[in-house]
Amino acid sequence: MCFVSDHTEPNSLFGLNKQDYWSWIEPLQDYYFNQKQNPLLRQLVSQIANSPKLHTPQGRGRCFIRRALCQKLISVPVEHLAANKRLTSYWYGTDHSIVGDPLLIKELMSILFEVTEIDFQLDVNHCSFLDETWIIPVYMSVSLQPVRELGVKVGHTDHRVLITEVDKDSMAYQAGIQPGYMLDELCGETVYNFAGGKLKHILERNAESTDIVVVKQNLPDGCPFHPILRRQQLAANQTSPISPATESSAEYTAVCLSYEWSVDEVLSEEAFNTTVSHALTSCGVPRVLLVKVTPLEVSILTEDREVLKTFPYKRLAACGRGSAHQTCFALVERYQQKKAAVIKAYVFETSTSEMATAICQHIAQGFNQSEPNS
Repeated sequence: MCFVSDHTEPNSLFGLNKQDYWSWIEPLQDYYFNQKQNPLLRQLVSQIANSPKLHTPQGRGRCFIRRALCQKLISVPVEHLAANKRLTSYWYGTDHSIVGDPLLIKELMSILFEVTEIDFQLDVNHCSFLDETWIIPVYMSVSLQPVRELGVKVGHTDHRVLITEVDKDSMAYQAGIQPGYMLDELCGETVYNFAGGKLKHILERNAESTDIVVVKQNLPDGCPFHPILRRQQLAANQTSPISPATESSAEYTAVCLSYEWSVDEVLSEEAFNTTVSHALTSCGVPRVLLVKVTPLEVSILTEDREVLKTFPYKRLAACGRGSAHQTCFALVERYQQKKAAVIKAYVFETSTSEMATAICQHIAQGFNQSEPNS
């Protein structure tokens, strides 16, 4: 939280693109002034920047913190940032930021120096889901004899490979691989965003052994690992939408990522992207719900058709998609409460970007129909 709080607005100073604390850690050594560079820090930053398992600044930042704690480097980038006042003021304000406050950052540095005395034993090898969550799931590695077929059926959902069926006569089944697991590595290659044909190609060219790394669907305490649960729910609802009863009314199945999320404002495209990103990386439990669109209102229902929320169009401030996560859409509710405006967002994910677009367009028709004739 020290690194995240009170980022100032982006501008062109230093030519940096401000997205997350990783975005200042990565190029930091290029802005050293009369300071000796730390080769271990440079090596660590380079390894994380080039990791095929990490795809966002947030994921790389989380990985950096975990590995920097283990390598006793966590104080180094903060120490160099604090020495460059101009760069510090670019990244952090002074009102609510520990890093940006000249007195508080000294206290932070003192704590970080003490932290380096601790021998952290963290799992730094399994980082595939740090883009989405701090939680490290349960990984399982198996090594099989060379095979042309794994004996499993897979589905591709949101860049990941979900195992949907396992042949009981296969070596994969004998090794303990089960439906619901996520395939993470195959023969040493990360399978993020891989199509089925590429998986087959990896198996065909491998001659020594078939090494597989999977992620289990449950955590050690038996609770579901939410990033896998969300994809399982999406995969189970590939047939959405439910056929509309009339041309003007329809029900759509979607995975709810956040419900009644209080926000400051969610009307711009950038704000939509930020809200959806927060919903995707939060620790909330994803839930399959129905979104019912009629000429008069939009309703959110459970799968058992219990009505959770109904929005007359005049109460909806916005509905739309951001450009960063095109399979997601958000409903924004705005109303007055004790003379203050309350704004809440409801973020959903669908199986395809086309489905998210169709839902938004249908709701937009309701907005147009509900406007009074001039």
